Amino acid sequence: TDDALLLAAVQALDADTVAQHPGIMNEAITDAAFWAVVKAVDDAEAENKPLPLNVPRMLHHIFEADAFHLLIERQSDKITKNITCLQPKDTGLSSHQQMSYIFDDSS
Repeated sequence: TDDALLLAAVQALDADTVAQHPGIMNEAITDAAFWAVVKAVDDAEAENKPLPLNVPRMLHHIFEADAFHLLIERQSDKITKNITCLQPKDTGLSSHQQMSYIFDDSS
């Protein structure tokens, strides 16, 4: 199956195959990819060798998948808000007052 091929690719740190895979890695494959990268980093450190060249590319795929899964999770929890809909009316306000809802100078 596609998932089995993708799992084999992430375990081998084959970033080219992962990049060619349509869509986002599922959570189990993303987790396997993360631990494959951790192992590669640990192995390189133990052998005093540079990191494999695919580590940064794999991290990119992992972060992309994690962000996607987080977004989906947040949408199902109905926590995500579109803040552009919450903008106050700015008629008659100075430019500083118009932007004050974006920048919180008190923190």
